[in-house]
Amino acid sequence: MKSLRRYRLKKQHGDHWTLAEIKQLGKVHDSALAHRTGRTIAEVVREREAHCIALPTARPWTAHEARLLGTMSDHELARRLRRFHSAVYSQRRKLEIAPFKPRGKVHHYAQPRPWLPKEDKLLGTMRDDHLAQRLGRNVKTVRYRRIKLGIPRAVASNWTAEQDAVLGIKSDREIANFLNRSPEAVAARRLILGISLSPKARLRRAPHRWTRRELRFLGRFSDADVAKRIGCSVLMVYKKRLKLRISLRRDLLQTKPWTAEEDKLVGTMPEKELARRLARSLVAITHRRIKLGRPVYRPALKRWTDAELALLGKLSDQEVAARTGHPVSSVAQKRADLCRPPVQPKRRPWQPQEIALLGTNTDKAVAVHLGRHYSTVAIKRLQLGIAPYRQFAHKTNTAP
Repeated sequence: MKSLRRYRLKKQHGDHWTLAEIKQLGKVHDSALAHRTGRTIAEVVREREAHCIALPTARPWTAHEARLLGTMSDHELARRLRRFHSAVYSQRRKLEIAPFKPRGKVHHYAQPRPWLPKEDKLLGTMRDDHLAQRLGRNVKTVRYRRIKLGIPRAVASNWTAEQDAVLGIKSDREIANFLNRSPEAVAARRLILGISLSPKARLRRAPHRWTRRELRFLGRFSDADVAKRIGCSVLMVYKKRLKLRISLRRDLLQTKPWTAEEDKLVGTMPEKELARRLARSLVAITHRRIKLGRPVYRPALKRWTDAELALLGKLSDQEVAARTGHPVSSVAQKRADLCRPPVQPKRRPWQPQEIALLGTNTDKAVAVHLGRHYSTVAIKRLQLGIAPYRQFAHKTNTAP
């Protein structure tokens, strides 16, 4: 025993291979040969691959192994017989042996469901994915069955007036599923008719693919002008420019001057609420507060009374904040703690004098003047078909 242990220990340290050991490579499993020679499996695999010797894969099936087919799952039998799962599956199908089906379960390798005559009649009458969803089958199975029977795919009919009226209301993909057409066909039809997407559909459409020509606009023109040129939102242009680390030209970096009324509000409320109210960025509010030498707004803890708690869930968070003096964020947090649903603020109707101001200045400036949100002003201007305010029109007339 001591001599055998010394022999195996010596072999594990990378001793030279003998001719008898090399002849056994590929004839038995690597683990068996490693046990015989006292080497590790990694050393046996490395030596066998160095001599370009492959493992035996066509081991003949014995009668005992054939009798085990179908008595258990193919994965379990492959593990016990040390064979590949594909070899066990092929041998079972070759001998026409049914797969093993546990009681109360449906096996993954069950026989395919046969096609009925009424199902064959539906092939080619609609798109393959819609028919697959209707029949409860795979899309590839439906497509293969249709091609096998020589049935051409469904061709979309001509566009009707009712179908043209739906374009632009929702995204092209949703309209395509509704009209049983492809998204590309819906987008092409919409562009031919000159119909633009609605503001809600623009938010749900696929991400914009930037071209080289569009990327040249970044930094040379303002974000609003680039967004109008390529037909996307200003926020998307701003994020793309920051991602590519492209800065604007100096003549475009004209900030809006601060007024005396705005300086009085700095430090009197949370910076996020002030930025939303003044239509400015959070960084601009912070820099202005530091420049004026005012501390961060930290209101004293104010206890909620029973009358104030009764307003939560009945009025909007903005109205409750205006009545009680609590910040909007505190009102929203307190309402969420009491598990009360939010109330949408009542929409203020647009007055004729407010509509007359649309397009006379930037949307952010008009929103601050009217006390409305920037997106509300922008959507109202788009609905009325009013062109945006071109502040740098004399600088953007020339094409790049």
